[in-house]
Amino acid sequence: MVGPQESRRTELRGAEDVQARETRRRLLAAYRQAARERLPRPSVTWLCERSGVARSTYYTHFATVDDLAVHAITESFANVSDVDLERRTAHAEDRRTISRAGLTHTVEALEQSRDVLEYAISVGSRAAVLERLVEQFAAFTGRTVATEYDHLPDRAREVVTQFVSAGVAHVLLRWLEDGAVDRDELVDQLVDVLPAGFTGS
Repeated sequence: MVGPQESRRTELRGAEDVQARETRRRLLAAYRQAARERLPRPSVTWLCERSGVARSTYYTHFATVDDLAVHAITESFANVSDVDLERRTAHAEDRRTISRAGLTHTVEALEQSRDVLEYAISVGSRAAVLERLVEQFAAFTGRTVATEYDHLPDRAREVVTQFVSAGVAHVLLRWLEDGAVDRDELVDQLVDVLPAGFTGS
């Protein structure tokens, strides 16, 4: 069950409020500074001091340091999700091409955040980072599922969202750690196992 503070965080993340965006930007910049300097796990107090944000405001935006870390890693994913939905609703391309492009951009965004991701895992909990990564993927994947599976009941759409989000997050995290295949091969493998609604198969 989602509590009122978590609901408020979700509301703020989607808000166009200039002050809320600036607060998040400053907190994310402070976390990236800690990652660049390879500091021991940064505390909320340290992050607030570096960003000039009050502790109470921090908790209005982020539940934990791991939560902030994952947002530093995935903030560019919202744009990937927006482009994916635009292409899907335009009906000008086949679903497989759209899914491949979306996954390619997701992998590229994650590669660009590799240093922050590695830092977040090194100073925190891999499991906590992964859990929050799945949550972030679900927020974006859920939009695609709602578009492609609008005929399904809410609970069934939630199952598809969680299945895809958890699977992709686990695979991408493992891939970043071991790099067993090249990026294009990874994307092809992921597209091949996506549910049919994503690829039109």
